[in-house]
Amino acid sequence: MKTRFLAVLLLAMAAAVFSHGGAAPAFAQAQSQQEGIDYAQWDRDASRAEKVLAEGKATTPAFDTLRSELVDWRTRFLDAQNINSSRIKTLRDQISALGDPPAEGESEPKEIAQRRAELTKQLNQAQAPSLKAVEAYSRADGLIREIDQTIRERQADQLLKLGPSPVNPVNWPAGLIAIRGTLVEVGNEIAANWDNPNARASLRSGLPVTL
Repeated sequence: MKTRFLAVLLLAMAAAVFSHGGAAPAFAQAQSQQEGIDYAQWDRDASRAEKVLAEGKATTPAFDTLRSELVDWRTRFLDAQNINSSRIKTLRDQISALGDPPAEGESEPKEIAQRRAELTKQLNQAQAPSLKAVEAYSRADGLIREIDQTIRERQADQLLKLGPSPVNPVNWPAGLIAIRGTLVEVGNEIAANWDNPNARASLRSGLPVTL
């Protein structure tokens, strides 16, 4: 008699779990996966990256190191976006099987309304970890993009410092002086060659000048 009672009790407990769509195992798994990401540490690292970017004083190698750290975080968040994916699909299918919700001013049977509310609550709970990962991924990706832009701007500034830009009108006088100096040198060379009979003949014939 006692054995039969225990069997009935176990069956009742199993039925209760399945009536809730197996929520307990799914959420236990999500919690286990969620524990693999220290969001408190992520918030500290992200805040530090935002401060470094705002100050703009870090060296480029330091920015590269910071970027590598953020890329690692971003990869972990991308993987975490799949938490409870199977459970979420099942819950959505269950809600869809109940039919469309009643229009405004209409109602549906109490049992269906309660079941819809229960499944919707479970769906929101199942989606919470993945939505948190999506938000964190967006923050990490944005910080990485800011670092990339900072590095590109520094590289562009470095290229401009290598020499005067011909696009800048301020540098035109120096360029014109250099060109004029070259033309004077070429003119003097031609004049000197013209005084040489062999060089003059070569110039007239278009052959290389031989002195």
